[in-house]
Amino acid sequence: LDSRLVDRDPDLVAFVLVSAVEAVTHQAVLHHPERMRDPALEDEICRLVLAYFHASDDSLDARRDGMP
Repeated sequence: LDSRLVDRDPDLVAFVLVSAVEAVTHQAVLHHPERMRDPALEDEICRLVLAYFHASDDSLDARRDGMP
């Protein structure tokens, strides 16, 4: 198991990821249905999920300390 996930609440991680992916697909279905067949949308959703899993606590600490 990745050490970045050990201290995270798995239920909260799942909730955030499912909500984010659901929101993107919902918007695509309602406002951009042509995107539902676009492999680029799938790629961007994968990037979103992978970035969320690979976010480091250092980046969160920096944000909280007022750094970009």
